[in-house]
Amino acid sequence: MQLGNYFFPPEDQYQNYLDSVYRYPKTAVGRFTRYTHRLRIETIASLLKDMPGMKILDIGCGGGGLCYRLQESNQVTGLDYSKAAIKMVRDNRQNFKIKFKTILASAEKLPFQKESFDVIIGSEIIEHLSRPSLVLAEVKRVLKKKGCFICTIPNSASLCFGGLYIISRIFKSASKLLSKETLETHLRYNMVTSCDLVKGSGLIIEKVGGLYLVPFHIILLWGQKTGGLEMTGHFLNQHFFDSFLFKRYGAFTLIMAKKH
Repeated sequence: MQLGNYFFPPEDQYQNYLDSVYRYPKTAVGRFTRYTHRLRIETIASLLKDMPGMKILDIGCGGGGLCYRLQESNQVTGLDYSKAAIKMVRDNRQNFKIKFKTILASAEKLPFQKESFDVIIGSEIIEHLSRPSLVLAEVKRVLKKKGCFICTIPNSASLCFGGLYIISRIFKSASKLLSKETLETHLRYNMVTSCDLVKGSGLIIEKVGGLYLVPFHIILLWGQKTGGLEMTGHFLNQHFFDSFLFKRYGAFTLIMAKKH
């Protein structure tokens, strides 16, 4: 499957919003995070490009980067359990045209009636949940019939996360690539276990893909001028998103499922 064209200029209003909210550090790891964060959001947006006018819920919205990206063509609500995350969005309302709503609530008990949303997104949250099945049951409850659920989950089988987990435990100098907080707060999933979790909720999986195939993308950690490498990264994700290598060994597993 070829994704929609999501090439983006290095500096634009949307990137300015991400930089303002997330304040990426001026380091190699910060540059890599800035790049992969944007590419992940653009990949999700490309999956929804033919479905404008949707009522969308972003669970674990953080600083609202994905919400901001989708707000022009959709009615978007961002939900997070963190007061600090919601405050990040509200602190930026004066500087940016923020149209999406924010709600402080737990994903284990979503404050919405059943069948309220056309699309629900959970990007980089499932690995943090102690009771993911409970959250997915809530997702299914508030998702409309034939509605779409999209999630991204770090892939422990990837050379990126799997390799760094091993290296960080062997070499102290590499431990900065994965903080102690990351090691302790991320439950480990691979492509198969991620799919099994979503299937277990009763949702029907329609698409599975992978993002960032190491070592092609991890080179950005050491690159100073990354323009050419970013373009290579966009091309790889656009054309090989659902290839065997990306699905099995990409740094993140992306799943698109529907409620029938």
